[in-house]
Amino acid sequence: MRTLRFMTLNLGGAAVKSTQPLVPVYRDVVPVLREVAKLVARERPHIIGLQEVPLRHPWHKGGDGKPQDAAALLPGILAKAGWRFRSWEVQPYYGTKKLGLMVLSRYRRMRGYQVRPHVRRDRSPVQTFEVRTKRQRFQVYNYHGNVRAPRWALRGLRQFVAKTLPKGQAAVILGDFNIQNRLRSRYAWLSPMGRDFVDACEERGGGPCKETVNTSIHRHGGGVDYIWVSKGVKKGYAKAWRVASVRSVPEINDRLAISDHLPVVARVETTPRA
Repeated sequence: MRTLRFMTLNLGGAAVKSTQPLVPVYRDVVPVLREVAKLVARERPHIIGLQEVPLRHPWHKGGDGKPQDAAALLPGILAKAGWRFRSWEVQPYYGTKKLGLMVLSRYRRMRGYQVRPHVRRDRSPVQTFEVRTKRQRFQVYNYHGNVRAPRWALRGLRQFVAKTLPKGQAAVILGDFNIQNRLRSRYAWLSPMGRDFVDACEERGGGPCKETVNTSIHRHGGGVDYIWVSKGVKKGYAKAWRVASVRSVPEINDRLAISDHLPVVARVETTPRA
């Protein structure tokens, strides 16, 4: 049995805590990425899914006055913190090159690609990343749901997974669903696909993992960030995945909030194919 650790984090909404109200960070993105590196070094995830990663966004500029590419800077900053990733994939959002999705893996990447969900009214970005370890192969989905049309966004995600996930292969879905906790019961739409996905937080009885909105920035709490894992896979490269633990991670810096979201980390135990 092997344990895999997954993390999801939306990087949007970094803010300085030294003043009241909180001041958004629109300049140098490097201090934010250094705090992300400290978080990663502490939690030690094998796979990370990031949303709203600045890609030469005009709000984020370095000392030379040029827009910064956080996706290009992050692997090096993580390496300096002692946490090296073997592969990563960046996918810009639809219609813009200022923000993107990013998956980082400590394992070999087989392939990464993106297919736009064929659903009208929805432009929610979703990215897939196939990972291969010594004894397993599984699919990682990184997702950012449309806050204005969550029902259409979920339908688009379902179509995307159905189109790209090989039959019987294990998978994990990471991301900012932009769906509050009270709507968790509506997520049964994945089961009819014949692939049994479970909400990691619900699987472990709820608790702190349901609170993923950073209350130091937003007065309202709640949870919009999720990790879903496949369960009971009998074919492919994994026999079964079991959620061992899941939680939202509290902030580690008293002066800088790295996001208006809290990271969610799940530990999953897998049984390799014999």
